[in-house]
Amino acid sequence: MIAVPALVMAISACALGVDIGREAVDKRFDQKVADLAALDAARALDGILGTTDQAGYNAAAQTAAVASAARNGFVVGVNTRAITATVGALDPTTNNFTAAG
Repeated sequence: MIAVPALVMAISACALGVDIGREAVDKRFDQKVADLAALDAARALDGILGTTDQAGYNAAAQTAAVASAARNGFVVGVNTRAITATVGALDPTTNNFTAAG
């Protein structure tokens, strides 16, 4: 008589464990893609530094970030996935970073 509720509880616990594990894997993948996209966006800005065109910086960073994400299996637009890259500024005297977006 106790076996049926125990079995239902065990199956529920297993299902919850699988769901939590899948969420952790998805989170790790998303963080990896974000880190790689940020690095590629920063590299893309190397060629246009020295200007004050914030829109140009943002466009170059966005293009590089989307291309990097696509190379790493993160397709923008599928399942409402999106990437937004904006360029900030670092104050060299205080070492404070300000995001511009």
